[in-house]
Amino acid sequence: MGYLQGHRMGLRRRFCSPVLALILITVFFVVLRSTWEVYKKDRMARINREESEERLNNLVTRKEYLVNQLKVLGTDRGIEAELRSKYQITKDGESELVLVDVASATDRGNLPENFDGKSFWDDFVEYIKF
Repeated sequence: MGYLQGHRMGLRRRFCSPVLALILITVFFVVLRSTWEVYKKDRMARINREESEERLNNLVTRKEYLVNQLKVLGTDRGIEAELRSKYQITKDGESELVLVDVASATDRGNLPENFDGKSFWDDFVEYIKF
């Protein structure tokens, strides 16, 4: 019995010694620091992944737009429309090219109901003529 009690007291002294406590605290802080570094790398990897996914989505959208533009430019009508919009080119026999937006041609907007399309100058010239 005395041997077991003495053995327990020796173990208790060893586990409760300041040197062991210092070693355990040091190991704890080393593990804590390593865990913190892994956390920072994981957070940075997640941010980089989200940015990469966003760039990929933007590139996919741009690719779809460019593929559609190529399809449009693959036809004669698409080439003609592009040339007319960029360079204001007219066909043979056309003297003037007037591009009218469909919405503005059909929508009178906020014009009064009795508006006949004449300007003040047109009315003045008409008044002076006999």
